[in-house]
Amino acid sequence: LLAGGANGRLTTGDGKTPFDWAAGNAKIKGTAAYKALDRAQSFFQRARTCPPADVTEAAAAFFEAQLPGSWSQHYFSQRLGEDLAGDPRFRVGHAPAGWTTLVSALRKQGFDTAELLAAGVATTTRQGTVVDRFRDRAILPITHEGVAVGFVGRRHPDADDDHGPKYLNSPA
Repeated sequence: LLAGGANGRLTTGDGKTPFDWAAGNAKIKGTAAYKALDRAQSFFQRARTCPPADVTEAAAAFFEAQLPGSWSQHYFSQRLGEDLAGDPRFRVGHAPAGWTTLVSALRKQGFDTAELLAAGVATTTRQGTVVDRFRDRAILPITHEGVAVGFVGRRHPDADDDHGPKYLNSPA
């Protein structure tokens, strides 16, 4: 496999992606590796072609706007040795502590509940309420070909396990 093939994608020597190779390889079909490649291919195809990318891009912009003055800005600066606020290479952000801060902001932009859930930026409580998936977290976007397709959220360093997992990822 060669990195940086056509369009910067991971390719084999003949220009095929790992997904193309796996689909044509009878030995790998049905294995856990094939299933993992299939899930990854589906994820990236959805990220390029489906409206959830519009939602995740809007969420990324929201998180970036929340960064200045937050504990996340201090955290990133301390951990990485420089202030990354506004740096387009990383697009770090902050998820506020409110239960529906992002959901409310994205609904005002015209996104509906189904889109927020499909994009993985919202989740449903046991009572059926739609809430922000990421609350009070330092946010790093997961990008593909320059588009935010998901997020990794790090809880506040002083918070304990009662505040959720240390790292929370967008669903696959």
